[in-house]
Amino acid sequence: MAVREPINSIAEAEKISIEEFRSLFMQNLKGSFFRNDAIRRNYYLEGTICSDVERHKYGTSFKIQSDEGSVMNVFIPKKAGDRSGVEPGNKINLYGMFNIYDNNIENQFNFIEFKASRVIESDVSESKKESILSLLNEKGFLDKPKKSLVFDNIDFFKLMVISSKNSTASTEIANYLKSAGIFEVSMHYIDTYKSDDIVELLQSMDKNHYYDAIMITGIESLERKLFDELNVLEAISEMKSPIITAMGYSLADEVADMVEDGPLTAARMLLYAYKESKYQSNDSEIIPNEHNSNLFITLTQEKEDLERKLSSMFIDNSNLISKVKSQQRLMIILFFVCIIAVIISFIK
Repeated sequence: MAVREPINSIAEAEKISIEEFRSLFMQNLKGSFFRNDAIRRNYYLEGTICSDVERHKYGTSFKIQSDEGSVMNVFIPKKAGDRSGVEPGNKINLYGMFNIYDNNIENQFNFIEFKASRVIESDVSESKKESILSLLNEKGFLDKPKKSLVFDNIDFFKLMVISSKNSTASTEIANYLKSAGIFEVSMHYIDTYKSDDIVELLQSMDKNHYYDAIMITGIESLERKLFDELNVLEAISEMKSPIITAMGYSLADEVADMVEDGPLTAARMLLYAYKESKYQSNDSEIIPNEHNSNLFITLTQEKEDLERKLSSMFIDNSNLISKVKSQQRLMIILFFVCIIAVIISFIK
């Protein structure tokens, strides 16, 4: 890379990948590091925040990852200004330069490679999403028939729940389905920033069609973006096991077999589907599900209680009005008696 005079504007800054940046960094580390002009030039770098964001009195530190999977340690000084867009999962553009470790900076990294002086927010554009959906449509993935849940001839319905490592979604689902006595809930917590790892995970779970359903829920913002990648969407489309997505809007919803709002609504759906299957297999009339019945009873009771309270208030008000009217009549009678007594006293 040619040596140039230091550049101070974003327009003139060199756009460079993390891989190229690290290669240049290592070259200068081996050579005359502090004298080489490369470390004083400004660069334009892009990546996805793939770690927790540490904010302290000196600034903000975090890791970014390139589309190729390379990870870099980044530091943004406090004087750099607004850093509201620096959140896990956001894809951002950074403008800055090489940086050497400062002992006064308290952060989780042993070495900060990039010192960003400005942050330009960005994210996955709508055009990219449309492009991915178009490719899926061309390959016929969007027209594939949806797989359904099967409860016949099984001792246990084996459910795999995929969620982020800090999520409690899988535990909530397991506790909710425990009473049915048929659901065997397994849990897998993902800890990756590569879509290829998600593909490998899904394919290993789908091997031999072991699970009766796989649910993706409780996914944090960064990992959720992995389920918007084309290779992950194709893997979901080709799964033998039914796929349930319940993580908020994701492109994965387009190829999933069932879509729910969240973990508990997905758990309710499974329980209702099981009860419906059970009633149908017994040639019985499908009765309202337990949760809807309980909800109906609860609302009816509340309505009746409210009516009783209103009725009681009405009766109390009626009694009060009646007492007031009686007192008014008595006062009128006493008033006339007093007038008559006064008149009689004057006559005498």
